[in-house]
Order: sequence, then C-alpha cells, then structure tokens
Amino acid sequence: MKKYSSMIDRLLANSMLRDDDDCWTWIGARKVNRSGMFYGKLNVRMKRGPRKGKVVTLQAHRVSYATFFGVRITPKTVVRHTCIGNSLCINPGHLIKGSQRNNVRDCVKAGRHRNQYSEPSCA
Repeated sequence: MKKYSSMIDRLLANSMLRDDDDCWTWIGARKVNRSGMFYGKLNVRMKRGPRKGKVVTLQAHRVSYATFFGVRITPKTVVRHTCIGNSLCINPGHLIKGSQRNNVRDCVKAGRHRNQYSEPSCA
C-alpha cells in the first residue's frame, strides 16, 4: 500500500494531468453507477465522527472538491461537473457544489436522462 504525504498528493498521483484548465482524469479505481457512468473511487479512513477509524469508499471528485476547497461535504451535498460528459474529472476548477435539481437538469441537458418515457438507447 502506497503512503502519500497528503490527500492532494494522493489525488494527483492517481490522475492524468494535462493543463490546469483541462480535465484531470482519474486513473485509479473506478465504479459504475446505475445509469452506466464511471466515477473514480478511493478508500479513506474516517478521522472523526461516529465512523472514526472505519474505512469508507468515496467518490474521487467529491474528495477532490472537499480537499482543494477545504470544506466538509455531507452525504446530501451534490458535487457537479462543469465539464459535461467526463465523470472521471477531478479538476477542482471543473467542480461546483449544487442541488440534486441542478444535477438532474445537467443530465437532461446532456441527453443522459432516462425514464419510462425515454426511447431505448440500444434500438
């Protein structure tokens, strides 16, 4: 197991950087959500709260946002990508905090929203 001096070092070591303005693509572990989107994941040991000492799996873009901006993120907080279509991006300049309503609107705008009235994409 690799040891990193900080969470920033860990995030940068597991991503592919081009320029500050481009996406920082996560090349570490990934998971697929229910709608088929890939998201980066990493295991983090909790430092405080009722789960102190437990290892939990978190999404890389949420950890990036919290680390670079120095804020706490609750489970209800939605961290959105401004670079539509690249869910593996962890560039803090491309991440914004928002509501689930904003997130669904982004999804519909990008044409990724599926519901019972949607046409099957494999047809």
